[in-house]
Amino acid sequence: MSDWTEALGKYKGKTVAVYGLGKAAEEVAKQLKGQFFIAGLLDSFRESGSLYGYDILDLNEALLRGTACIVAAARPGSCRAIERRIGAWCRRQGVGLVDMRGKDLLEKPQAAWRFPERKGRRKEDLSELARGCSCISFDLFDTLVTRKTLYFSDFLELVRRKLTAQGIQIPDFAEKRLACELELSRQYAPSLLEIYQRMKERYGLEWMDCDALAETEWETDLEVLMPRKEMCSILKDFAAENKRLCIITDSYYGRKQIAAILAACGITDCKEVIISSEHKTAKTQELFGLWRERIGQQPALHIGDDLTADIDSAARWGIIPYRVYSGQELMEETGYLGLGEELDTWSGRWKAGLFASRLFNSPFQFEEDGAVAVTSPGDAGYIFFAPLLTDFARWLERRVREQGIGQILFAARDGYLLKKLFDQRFGDIVSCYFLTSRTAAIRAGTERLEDLRLIEEMRFSGSVREELSSRFGLHLEEDAGAGRMEDYKEAVLERCGRMRENYREYIAELGLKKEKTAFFDFVSKGTSQYFLERILDLPLKGFYCMRLEKDAPFAQKLEIEAFCPEEDSFCLEKESGKTGSLYQDYYILEAVLTSPFPSVSEFDSEGRPVYEKEPRNRDEIACIEEVQQGIMEYWQDSFTFCEETEEPIFDRMDERLLALIHRICLLGNPILDLKVQDPFFGRITPVSDLI
Repeated sequence: MSDWTEALGKYKGKTVAVYGLGKAAEEVAKQLKGQFFIAGLLDSFRESGSLYGYDILDLNEALLRGTACIVAAARPGSCRAIERRIGAWCRRQGVGLVDMRGKDLLEKPQAAWRFPERKGRRKEDLSELARGCSCISFDLFDTLVTRKTLYFSDFLELVRRKLTAQGIQIPDFAEKRLACELELSRQYAPSLLEIYQRMKERYGLEWMDCDALAETEWETDLEVLMPRKEMCSILKDFAAENKRLCIITDSYYGRKQIAAILAACGITDCKEVIISSEHKTAKTQELFGLWRERIGQQPALHIGDDLTADIDSAARWGIIPYRVYSGQELMEETGYLGLGEELDTWSGRWKAGLFASRLFNSPFQFEEDGAVAVTSPGDAGYIFFAPLLTDFARWLERRVREQGIGQILFAARDGYLLKKLFDQRFGDIVSCYFLTSRTAAIRAGTERLEDLRLIEEMRFSGSVREELSSRFGLHLEEDAGAGRMEDYKEAVLERCGRMRENYREYIAELGLKKEKTAFFDFVSKGTSQYFLERILDLPLKGFYCMRLEKDAPFAQKLEIEAFCPEEDSFCLEKESGKTGSLYQDYYILEAVLTSPFPSVSEFDSEGRPVYEKEPRNRDEIACIEEVQQGIMEYWQDSFTFCEETEEPIFDRMDERLLALIHRICLLGNPILDLKVQDPFFGRITPVSDLI
């Protein structure tokens, strides 16, 4: 028995059924024959007829024939779709469900943070195999390039949404589109246009413009495809060694479209391409034979991800196969990193797709010790922080428009990145990067003794002398007594009055309209907004990602709306006993949201900002900029999947992805060297202590 059929040992001598009608189903049936009695074939598109010498059944007939286990003859993503379709039925009837690798699809995925050691997944093994081969071929999809979707069905859902936006409604679009591809593929390798032509004919869609639908799908694919950078680098290295290279792909695209994909993904070192739709034969049929004809008996190596189409088929033609794992398979291997429960919604799935395409872009990224790792600050920004910030920014835009607010103040320094995101997408909304800080706001906004008492309640880590210096810029003589802050109220209030006039000089230059104004702060009690309302002489509506201590007496009269109220935080548990909630982790976000400039403490008499001394070094600022670049890339990618009209919400997936920063290894990641600087409280906290 092969490795995967050994996993079916408990069903030995019992009846099994094969789920699928494609070539993979035929291969699975061949391997099972003689070891198991095969009841027939199952499929979501057909429930009658016959194929490969077996009856096509519905589930009830399979049960009547004594089926004890169903083997899903499909790729991992399709297997998960099959589990969603028939898993509940299998559990009710006591029927097993496994994939063609022997994996139990009814077993709840367990999150794993390390990969088991597997042969054939190290770069050095690949290099060793390549040394003896003058000809090397690569699979294209999921090997050299990947989609930013977790499953192919998600890609088709995206196509459906694009068509709907064009006014084209096709009920059960994905099912019909896949059924026609599968039907034609049993005869020959079809083109995309032929698939849509068959769809038009089979379902009586006389009005359908096949060329237009094929073009929409192609354009959508070009939007979501991205290179697997390490695999493309390996191809480039082989080209430098003068290997004869070829891309062999099962694809319904034509030569011009494949060339466009290669150009878009920066793959320029391989000119030879063999495409199934061009030759009307697939890898499991004669496609590798065409390559063998070209190279004769020269030793050859093929690199791909599909066990049947790439590995078994290449070996059949005397070509050495080397398997790389797709991002989707690696995601599955880790039990979806605990994200499986969030994959029932479109929002959860497209976020998981972006996550997996970035985290598992390289099939070798876990070589060192098997740990799932993120080494790049840009990847960390994209993977952990961007989903939450993207949903928040979209929510902020929605609320500002709904409430008819004409301008937004993005408070420094947390507003630096959010302002850049807004400018990219919502440039019609008047916005300003407003120089402020808690220190600048209280220095200019403090007017009376009650204010001093309020500020003193915000405990400072230092002496009263140090507090007066840090918070008010009031420097006492070395021999001055300590006392309490209110003992120096005359000096403090006099200085605050001057700072208020200076601040207003700066504000006058901004040209703000005298109307209700949105004020962004990331996570706050409202301290800055409370003092700034006195200085600005504008009605402010605060929009925070999360509001702290909303019952604080001083903030009762403030108008504030929060994206994620503290009490609504999901508080995901981690092994450390901490929580993975935004409330727990917003300090980490503050370390990377900040601007590359120091904090402003006050303004001079001409309204020019006076900055604190920059405590960060050049490497730390470069790290922050790289994190923010990753966030901006996600921001752009997200609009491929969610329409601007779609209601943005704070969902569990946002917080689960943020919480993963505590579980995924930050191997050598410069983020660990960052510090959270909070001069107002006199605190410096290393990010490594927060993770």
